[in-house]
Order: sequence, then C-alpha cells, then structure tokens
Amino acid sequence: MKVESFKAYNPKAVMKFNLEERIAESLSNIDKTLCHVNEIDAGLLTRFIDAFQERLREVIGDTSIPGSNAVLSELVQDLNYLITYPNLTSLGIGYVFFQLEVPVELDNLDREIEVFSFNHIREKERLRYYVVKACIDILGEEKGIELWKSIVSLMLRDEKIEFEEMMKQKEASGERKTTMVERSDESIKQWIENGFGDFTRVIFDEYKILYKFDRCMAPEVLKELNDPDVAYLCSCYIGDAPNYNFGRQFLKRTQTLHHGSFCDELYYDPQVHNDPESPSLEFTKKLGHI
Repeated sequence: MKVESFKAYNPKAVMKFNLEERIAESLSNIDKTLCHVNEIDAGLLTRFIDAFQERLREVIGDTSIPGSNAVLSELVQDLNYLITYPNLTSLGIGYVFFQLEVPVELDNLDREIEVFSFNHIREKERLRYYVVKACIDILGEEKGIELWKSIVSLMLRDEKIEFEEMMKQKEASGERKTTMVERSDESIKQWIENGFGDFTRVIFDEYKILYKFDRCMAPEVLKELNDPDVAYLCSCYIGDAPNYNFGRQFLKRTQTLHHGSFCDELYYDPQVHNDPESPSLEFTKKLGHI
C-alpha cells in the first residue's frame, strides 16, 4: 500500500483556452440537455427552456451580448436545438462570459483567454445547477429531481457509446493500454497544475485506488448557493448514478464534500476486484493530515 498526500487547492491557478472553443463547449452542453429533455418528454421542452432562461437571466442580470445575429448563428450552426433558440443562445454566451469573468465582446472569438480555475469550474458546475433548478421549477422537487436523473442517465448512455468507440479505435491502432495507476498519475498532474484540490491517494494495488478529498473545487464553487442537496445532484451525483460505471474502472463512494467533511472515492477494476468493500470512514478520515 502506498499513501501520498497533495495540498494543491489553488482557486487562482491560471488556465488558458481558445475563447470560441470554450463558448462552443458550453453551448454544446446546453444543446445536449435540450436533446435529452426532448427525448424524455417532448411536451416539457418549451417549459424547460423558459425556466432555464429565467434562471440564466437571474444570474447574468443586465449583461448584454454585442455582435450580429450572424455571429451567434455561426456558434450554433452544428447544434440540433440552440440554432432555433437565439434568445437562449445569447443568454448562454452571456453566462459563459459572466462566470469566466471575461470582457464581453464577440469581435475576436479566435483568441486565447486566461481564466482562474475557480471560474472555469464555477461555469461548468453552476450551469448544471441551473439545469436542475429549472427541472424543479417546472415539475416540483420530487418529479424535477426524477427528470434530472433521467437526463443524467441519457448523458451517461451517450458517454458510454463514445467511450466504447474510442476504445475500438485505440485497439485497432495498436495503442498501448494505460494502467489505472498511470491514468491516476495523469489526473493528479492535471489537478495539481489547475489547483483543483487537497487530496490523498492510496494505491492498494495496480487495480484499486482510493482518493480522499479534503477540499475540491467542485463543491467549493457551489458552496455560496447554500443548497447542498441540489449542489450534490448537479455535481457528484453523476458519479453515483446507476449507469455511471462502465469499462475497466468503476467508482464506489461513501460520502462527498457536499454533505461531509471529506469525500472518499474508491476506483477499481471489476475484472480483478469483484465489488470490493470501501475502506471504513474511520480509516479514510485519518488520511491526509498535511
């Protein structure tokens, strides 16, 4: 067993993006959500869009998006739904500028921007938060949460299809398969560079790794909303959803930072470890006193 602790939380770590690609990514996520709502119940789509737009308006206030309709249309020309909803497109773009704290202008989209990692994660996590809130707004808490969980299920279905296609391409190309520890090393390098958290890693063997997060950017960007139940749903629930696990790396989790003092995540290869028991919270709690 190997134990390593990292104190890497840094909300002001600088990340660089191409502005157009960064906006396009968020608009694509909105478009996929609309696609999933329509697939679940087409009769809910208009109501959902109205509620979601209202949530975004509350966030960005008087932020306006300069630029011609041609520019906005170009950003969504390959999307299935947003191309017919220019108001939502405009709000979505304004939301990205607002959360990333980037000056609002569309004259030169093909440029590099620098943003704090906190703002980058805040934009992503809170966008899903307002999706969940919109679901609740139109259906009430219980049915709204059911709708969100159905959206997550379809999102994970699509990710599984993409994952399986990617694995086929890698296998056909003869690319060497990376081990779980190698993938973990790559993730940790990125987490440290971007200041995503304070955490401890326990390597039990090549096929089972535990992480304990004492601080993590995802719950941090949602804290001030003072809504831990919905914060969990829009963030960590995705990893706890019934169809999250596929491939050779499964996740088991006992608690998250939305409701606890730390988060524990056990990753394992199901072909080697058949539904392993998570370490006790007492064991995990003692990790990472740095």
